Amino acid sequence: MNKLRVITQIKILLPITILLSACTNDESEMRSADKVFHVQKMNTPLWERNATIYEVDVRNYTKEGTFKAFSLHLPRLQKMGITTICFNPIFPIGFAKRRGALGNPYSIADFTKVNPELGSFEDFRELTLEIQDMGMHVLLDWVGNQTSWDHHWVESQPQWYVHRNDTISHPYFDNKPTHWTDVAELNYESESLRSTMIESMKFWLRSADVDGFRCHAAQHIPDDFWTEARPALERVKQVFMVADAEGNPRHYETCFQATHAWSLYQLFHEISRGNANGNDLRDYVARDRSSYPAGYFHINFTATHHVRHQKDMHDPHFGDAQEAMAVLAMTMEGMPSLYNGLEAELQKKLPLYDKGEIKWDSEKKQGFYIKLIQLKKFNKALFNGKYGGQMQIAEAASEVFAFLREKDGHRVAVIVNCSGNIISTPINLALNSLSDLFTGKDYSRSSGENLTMEPWQYLVLANPSITLQ
Repeated sequence: MNKLRVITQIKILLPITILLSACTNDESEMRSADKVFHVQKMNTPLWERNATIYEVDVRNYTKEGTFKAFSLHLPRLQKMGITTICFNPIFPIGFAKRRGALGNPYSIADFTKVNPELGSFEDFRELTLEIQDMGMHVLLDWVGNQTSWDHHWVESQPQWYVHRNDTISHPYFDNKPTHWTDVAELNYESESLRSTMIESMKFWLRSADVDGFRCHAAQHIPDDFWTEARPALERVKQVFMVADAEGNPRHYETCFQATHAWSLYQLFHEISRGNANGNDLRDYVARDRSSYPAGYFHINFTATHHVRHQKDMHDPHFGDAQEAMAVLAMTMEGMPSLYNGLEAELQKKLPLYDKGEIKWDSEKKQGFYIKLIQLKKFNKALFNGKYGGQMQIAEAASEVFAFLREKDGHRVAVIVNCSGNIISTPINLALNSLSDLFTGKDYSRSSGENLTMEPWQYLVLANPSITLQ
């Protein structure tokens, strides 16, 4: 088995000249003071500092589609450097208004049971313990906005649901009906519903010892519910909370350590199509920093359950830009999330309502992801939130996005050609005493020196770097 050897020798840093489009530390402090952000001091787990999430669709992960079959992949995931396994919904699926042969995993028939098609509750509990014994952590995809139409609450607690035209309704967003007609929308004006949902979440902390939740459609549940939920969960155990949403800075105040970077994903898609470039990434970073409190971080991704299932979402493969966009997702500020199968070059969308299967006969991309994940795990410059270094963005041609991150003497520089053209540009970064992550070769370049890049070429330069044996 290959072993990871971290190069611990940090060479003497030479002066670095950077022309920044980002804020200085003083500007960052002023920015945060100007905003009406009072982020509560959450009891956050230390393991979040260098975590990489791995999203798992148990039903489609293997031919068997069970917890036990998935568990056979844990040694491989541990070797990759994955720190956190996030399971797509594992709850029983309703039959009423069911879509497809197997139904929508987001149509929940019971919040305190396991879908028997995946295995038993004991199977899941054993899987959680095995993951944690291997030094990894477990998140559950929590679907708090809706239930199946045959959930027993529909009959016993109809007041817990949103009614439109005097009948229980499927979800509407912004007063517009969604296509989620196979689920019924919950009404969080009910205090008894709120307490029941919190108790359901606490059940998984107590009974399965999960480490937190990724909360589906969190933006459609009132902020004050999350304010109530977080301390209640913390009384059971320390938790990590992710909002599968973006655009509400109060999520960092009420409950969540991180939110999904949907706008960054959309930007990756536009770049891959030639409709955006490095300038747009620079603008994105500036807007993002002005909108959120200091120390925040997003979940960065190039694929997730939404875009791998839904026909109306963009094709997530990004064509020839796939690796370049993955490099950005793994090295920009934020916690990266890797969707299951990307390391096996998954080239199709997995079915949401029926049975699919990831073909594990090819793992050509695994080495690529291992290097990025291990660098994230051991180089402090890439740590998440307050633990890592802020991106210092360099001036370059509009097609190129380049930045340096530094923390406690650790450095990572990233240069990406965000176009399908050969680009020659000066890069205002002094790159000395660094190693190329993918070739292992030493790399030095003076600030302002011209660099010619092939279409979609990327450079990841680090000190300390990693060596895989």
